[in-house]
Amino acid sequence: MKLRSSIVAFYGVLFLIVFPLFQNHVKMDYYEIVTKSFTATNAERSALIIKGWAKINLTTLNENQLENEFKSITKKLNMPFNPTKERYGDFIKYQQVFDTDSALIEISLQSYPSETYLETIITLDSNYQYSKKYYSRVQELLSPYSQKDLGITLIGTFKGLLNEEEKQQIINTAFQSVNALLVEGINTDSLISYSGYTESCPDYLLVAGKKINIGIGLRYHILDNKTYLNIGAPLIFQEY
Repeated sequence: MKLRSSIVAFYGVLFLIVFPLFQNHVKMDYYEIVTKSFTATNAERSALIIKGWAKINLTTLNENQLENEFKSITKKLNMPFNPTKERYGDFIKYQQVFDTDSALIEISLQSYPSETYLETIITLDSNYQYSKKYYSRVQELLSPYSQKDLGITLIGTFKGLLNEEEKQQIINTAFQSVNALLVEGINTDSLISYSGYTESCPDYLLVAGKKINIGIGLRYHILDNKTYLNIGAPLIFQEY
């Protein structure tokens, strides 16, 4: 398998996407970056995933405190309180999976001796008409905490195995639609994975001194003869 330097492989893409950065921008959040760039590619929608994480306490929470906190979280997400509980020594974990007509909601609270963490994952299928509502709920859920991460990924497909020109055109179209500049990534025979940055979004991750707020991946799956497109902000958090 031939692995090319990210700097060399990006010249063709950079030529097409560098100039939009100097245009005036309407500020967008992660949700808007992902949905706009994905729509521009005309990929067939498959799933949308929203993932939130936060350190909610710098100390351990006892069982009653953790249960009350979990009740509060389920209420904010408009889901019933019906968790499972695990306990191993000082470690306590509450978790729950709730399948609605519109989304699969997974939440967990994990309390360690020195800190407590919240994680939520919301997965919607191709008909993601309620996705903005769920994204806003997770934003609100994380808002009280200073140490937090929020990400979103849209997954879609193209029929068959795409050639190099077709794949680069998809990348170019997605980046151009949100005025993004390519930052780094890899391009191999089996996988394209690029990270970029757009000034249209005020939020970003700082990775090795570089600003990143959009990730795009393309990979062919031989079993169903489809090329899968993943677009995430600020990165693609799940495997693809």
